[in-house]
Amino acid sequence: TIHFAGVLSTVYLPSLIGALSAEDKVGFRTNARRLTIEFLALSTIGGLAFAFIGPIFTRIVYGPAYEALVPLWGGFAAFVVLRFGSAAYGIQLAAYKRILSRILANLVSIGSLAVGAAVLLPHAGLTAAPLLLALSNAPSFLILAFSTWKMDRSLWSIPQTAIMTMIVALLILVWGI
Repeated sequence: TIHFAGVLSTVYLPSLIGALSAEDKVGFRTNARRLTIEFLALSTIGGLAFAFIGPIFTRIVYGPAYEALVPLWGGFAAFVVLRFGSAAYGIQLAAYKRILSRILANLVSIGSLAVGAAVLLPHAGLTAAPLLLALSNAPSFLILAFSTWKMDRSLWSIPQTAIMTMIVALLILVWGI
């Protein structure tokens, strides 16, 4: 999903930067709203695909010997939702030339992953890794969403889509557990 988000950023980033350069707030907001909603839809589709197709794929391709891998798909699905969802905010921050927020978000996620791995993995084993991966991306997602909204609080689509993305990720995660 990261590569797909990168491809889509080449569609939106020029128009967002162009609108900012022309001081066209309406144009920026229109593109930002479209980007945010589109990434919410794509992250939901991607997450659901991982959650539903992943287990079927595992059973068909690898058979019953790998049944223990099936519960892991929920964590991977939630990770896809949060990671792809956060890309929408990262693209907008890049248009604003606010890279520090993106760096901070990544550092927090890496730190969360490292601490979580040190605490959780020795007790729960590698089966907890996808859950940990998803949970460690939640702070990054929230930092990017808040940082983007802080740049232009008139973008009401940001809190709405952020809440919806978190709900989708949580539902997928709970369903997968």
